Amino acid sequence: PSWPRIAEMAALKERAVVALGSLPARFEKAAEAAASPEKVDRLLEIAGDLDAALAPLEGAFAVPPLKPQVLWIAARIHLDALDAALENVYTAETAVVKRELSAVAKLVKDASDDKTEIVERLANMGEPLARHLLHRALPDAGGLEEVLRIAGLVDGATGGTMREQVEQLRPLVERVVESRTELAKPSGMDPRVVIRSLKALAPLWASACSSEEFQRSLSEPFRRALSEIFRQLSAKLTEACGKALDSGVEVPKKTQALLSLADEAQHAQDALKEVAADLEVVDFPSSVARSVADKALGAVEAELGKESGLDPSKVLKGVELAAPMWAASSKADDSLEARLQAIFERLRSRMGQSMLDAKESDNRKKQTMLLEFAAKFDAACAPMTAIGSDLKAFLEGNLSGKMKK
Repeated sequence: PSWPRIAEMAALKERAVVALGSLPARFEKAAEAAASPEKVDRLLEIAGDLDAALAPLEGAFAVPPLKPQVLWIAARIHLDALDAALENVYTAETAVVKRELSAVAKLVKDASDDKTEIVERLANMGEPLARHLLHRALPDAGGLEEVLRIAGLVDGATGGTMREQVEQLRPLVERVVESRTELAKPSGMDPRVVIRSLKALAPLWASACSSEEFQRSLSEPFRRALSEIFRQLSAKLTEACGKALDSGVEVPKKTQALLSLADEAQHAQDALKEVAADLEVVDFPSSVARSVADKALGAVEAELGKESGLDPSKVLKGVELAAPMWAASSKADDSLEARLQAIFERLRSRMGQSMLDAKESDNRKKQTMLLEFAAKFDAACAPMTAIGSDLKAFLEGNLSGKMKK
């Protein structure tokens, strides 16, 4: 407001010209020196305020607007911050990504000059940005809508189609989210829900592969998510096996049901592996079988560890539980065979001594009971070919005086 009077005073006018004329260089230098997006944003705000304050003096000085000069530097700093945030797309903080994207989108909108440089650099971040957003969309049901909003920011700044690409993958996202949501339940998790989702994913994946971007880059977050789902489902099934054995109620029925679920999960995983190369997979039946066999043998080992009061029925029950799981479980854990062999040796020793005692006391009833148990034990061990059980023949040798080693 004082400019008309200042203009009449040569000395003051000269000082004003010098001071105001130095502003562009000083602002550019300050912007270059800004160490963070927050500082350059504040400088951009001040530049805008100064431009507004100097607007009435337009034509009096050859001072270009300050904000456009700072704007390009601010865009570069925000793009640098976005690039740094996306260095690892799977650990990047989505809040930081969204903040920097929002800043760049606004700067593109405010820029009056050629925006090509900013737009091209942002567009070049498209693939890692899309992988991060899809990774963010997969954990929970609300993630996809937030990701679509962020993708819209990118499209608004670049004129691209990221939102459309993500939207096209919605069916895949929803099936993965459904699986992860079910697996995250602290109790009452239904493995059938997860298996159903996995079955639905194979045709959806095959359809998505028609997109070159999906095959090249966008499938990676889904591969990671699926591998984690496989591991979690396997862990849940083995945990359920442990609970089934601990319950002591209808244990064979429950463990067979869990093994059937494991087979079903394996088929679903195999179908996915056919269309999605390089998936990290698990062996569901072997994991479940190993869990049952491990716990069943543990119960037998605990019973044989008793100095007295050995209950042969518990030994037999443990072996009968382990037997149908043996082929798959021993493939998953080769230490099981050594444990089973040790169990057999300890049982021969305990039962052999019992038979000698029964012979010396002429306890025919006990002799018969021991032989009946041995016959059942040998039959239960039949699927476990490595053990070569001949407990009945061993006890008969003890009884006849023809000791076997």
